[in-house]
Amino acid sequence: SPKALAVTQSNLRNADRFSDISVHGDLGKATNNAIPVSVDLKSMPGQHLKIGAGYSTDIGPNAAIIYDNYNAFDQAQHIRVSILAAQLNRNASVTYSWPVGARLGSEYIAQGSYQNQNLTAYNANEILASAGRQWSLRSDNSLGKSETIEALVNFENANYNVAGQFNTSFYIYPSVQYSIQNFRDILRPIAGYTLTARIDGASKVWGSDANFIRFSAQGEWRKRLGQNWVLGTRAKLGAMWLTGSIGELPPNLRFFAGGQNSLPGYAYQSQGPLAVDGAVEGGRLLAVGGFDIQRFVAKNWAVVAFYDVGNAFNSWSSFRALQDIGLGVRWYSPVGPIRFDLAHPLVAPQTPAVRVAFSVGFSL
Repeated sequence: SPKALAVTQSNLRNADRFSDISVHGDLGKATNNAIPVSVDLKSMPGQHLKIGAGYSTDIGPNAAIIYDNYNAFDQAQHIRVSILAAQLNRNASVTYSWPVGARLGSEYIAQGSYQNQNLTAYNANEILASAGRQWSLRSDNSLGKSETIEALVNFENANYNVAGQFNTSFYIYPSVQYSIQNFRDILRPIAGYTLTARIDGASKVWGSDANFIRFSAQGEWRKRLGQNWVLGTRAKLGAMWLTGSIGELPPNLRFFAGGQNSLPGYAYQSQGPLAVDGAVEGGRLLAVGGFDIQRFVAKNWAVVAFYDVGNAFNSWSSFRALQDIGLGVRWYSPVGPIRFDLAHPLVAPQTPAVRVAFSVGFSL
């Protein structure tokens, strides 16, 4: 079927192993309900370097260098070195993964990274090391569905300035993450759903600065309404139990709202509970949701209207719902959806009054 051919081509492209891909069914040679399919591939080198530049609404202009070795030690093990330099975020990371078992996507993982962020609400430097295992639950009978469970042990050392308070912290925390994605076509995600849920926990018993249990989840669901209309809904949720002050947690473990995939009418990670001096310090809870309606005006072009509501907070009694509305354009290109949105905050107007949100490819 055309769907199966498209999924096969998409999977081969996402494998990042081939420089040229062609998947073609020859209807003229169909015999006894069987259609011959040709798959023509041109391999990339086992090692290759990628250099690119771009723009993200959340972190500004950026440049990246990525080195991949897909056959380390002649064992099909993968080493990736990535360096990102952006206006608001600098990141360097090394990831080492090696396959285990017969199912594609099941592997051991070891990674280390350094990140420097200078955002509206905070500045932070974080060193993170993780090691663990990923299991693929993918069914060969479901062409567009992928499902994984990842279990890691994380070591994090950070220094940060949030709401005018300088602090340092060290944490050892295990994490378990479940992810499922089921779109008919990942390059054209207009029918299907995706969900990611994660739980982390730390204890002073094994050397962490505070005890906490943290849960987070985000998801999206889309349904085609007739030939030209698509309805989409999305949500982000978070909750945390913590002994002590939230000032003991680095920013990446607190909850903030704002940004392209949260509340696009507000700056990235700029919203949440306030400290005594009125500056945003992040919270223990998060609830953000929204919906959009798309209208196709051509085969691969659509206009969209959207609405979002929510915030980060510390208790339901102190919850202050922020809201935004917006209009945008979608181009479903050969490399995935390209989004251009204009968003306006309805509560606590920000500067600028209209924010631009732009992205390339599928993202939550």
